[in-house]
Amino acid sequence: MSELDALYLSWTYLRARLRAAAGDHRGFSTLEAVLWIAGLGTMALGTLVVINRVVGDAVGTIPTGRATP
Repeated sequence: MSELDALYLSWTYLRARLRAAAGDHRGFSTLEAVLWIAGLGTMALGTLVVINRVVGDAVGTIPTGRATP
């Protein structure tokens, strides 16, 4: 399962949970909100790590020295 599939499943579940909570007057519990925020923050951090790695690899391939014959 790719990262985008996992993100899509998480987003779909969150939307369904929010829709269900809208009909329920209790709403989210504090623990559930904290867990969702921590999970989304972890996914965002992981995305930044992947982007940083890809950009770092691309920068490493740019020739910056003089061409030798």
